[in-house]
Amino acid sequence: MDIQKNFQAVLGVTTMLLLGACANGPAPTNPTGDALPQTSDDTTQYGVVQSIAQVEQQPGQPSGVYKFTVRMSDGNNQVIPQSTNVGIRVGDRVLLDNGVLRRY
Repeated sequence: MDIQKNFQAVLGVTTMLLLGACANGPAPTNPTGDALPQTSDDTTQYGVVQSIAQVEQQPGQPSGVYKFTVRMSDGNNQVIPQSTNVGIRVGDRVLLDNGVLRRY
C-alpha cells in the first residue's frame, strides 16, 4: 500500500513539473501578424491559450476536467474550466462562446 501511495505522489509531482515547464515558456506570438478578431457580442470572446492543467479529484487521480488559462484579446487572462480537451493546445487561438472554448 505504501508503494502505491509513493508512486501516486511521485506521479503527481512529475505531472505538475511537466505542466509547469510547459507554462513557463515565452508567450506565443501570432505568426501571421493578424490581430485577433474583435466582436461586439458579449458572449463571444477571442484569445490565445497560455496553459492547460488537468484538475485532480484526489492526489494522483485526474477528474477529467481541464483548466485553460487564456489571454483574451483585451489583454486580460481568464481561467476557463472544461470537461474535455478537444485538441486544444498551448498557443492555439481560441473562441470562447458561452463558456465553451473552440479553436478557430
